[in-house]
Amino acid sequence: ATAEIQYRMTFQAKEVDDGYQHIQIALGENIDLSYYPYEGKWESNSDNLSANNGTALYQVTFRHGGNSQNGNWASYYLPNTSGSPQGCSSWSETFNNGGGSSGSSYIALPVDQIYMTVGYAASGKGNDKWTTQNEKYYFRIGDTQEPQLLAVAPMAQTAYSAGEEITISLIFDEIIDKQNSDLSKISISTNLTGPLSYAGGADTNVLYFTGTVTSSFSGGEIQVKTINGNEYIRDICEDHVMDNQETNGTTEITLTGVDKPTVNIGSVTVENGSAAASVSATNADILKYCWTDSAKLNT
Repeated sequence: ATAEIQYRMTFQAKEVDDGYQHIQIALGENIDLSYYPYEGKWESNSDNLSANNGTALYQVTFRHGGNSQNGNWASYYLPNTSGSPQGCSSWSETFNNGGGSSGSSYIALPVDQIYMTVGYAASGKGNDKWTTQNEKYYFRIGDTQEPQLLAVAPMAQTAYSAGEEITISLIFDEIIDKQNSDLSKISISTNLTGPLSYAGGADTNVLYFTGTVTSSFSGGEIQVKTINGNEYIRDICEDHVMDNQETNGTTEITLTGVDKPTVNIGSVTVENGSAAASVSATNADILKYCWTDSAKLNT
């Protein structure tokens, strides 16, 4: 899994004086002074300062009272996925430095981060004072990626006949959790078969699929063309909303299988108690002989 710390905040606010309210979420023990509030928006000390230069991850400007002072408490949360004003007349938020993107339901923090700072500010034409209460901070470890396909497991170097059963194994980059996954909904398609059904492997990082070969195969390339329902392949984390998996994929392996051996016996002669024959074989490296007076093959 790819992990991150996910942060959200709720609070109540009211105005002491009419103005604009500002909040900044920054990495470290201080706010990012590259930005400052001015006349209802966040400004930068440098015209060339990009959104990926500094420690500020998130900044919001809102106006609790509109064009007049509002001394009543209102409840807020951030980030605000809808972008709607909530308890205020306007709400404008931005994400910087990998903190997220528009519509995110959380602010992303690095997993090795020790400190973060919540900074409060104001702007306007007067004192612009405002106050908050009941601030609550929510943190969780989030999983941003479900198991990803690494490869198709090596297979026996052999040929397959139409109608023969085949098993293909897929190797993932982490354990597939049985409880969180719905593996009965998973199948794979190949250039050699119809859909192959899930057969086992839960709680490991290798899943097995079985089915029937639809056309004979005597060596070459087996392609796993599609993983059907891979959104149901999940790891041990219960958080699935951030997953951005591909809905299909192709993985190729090469087999150098050969047809089954065939034996040809010709020029059979029996004379004066001696027998002779010409024996040849294809797709065989070794020939071994056994003489018997029985029609049943010795083992």
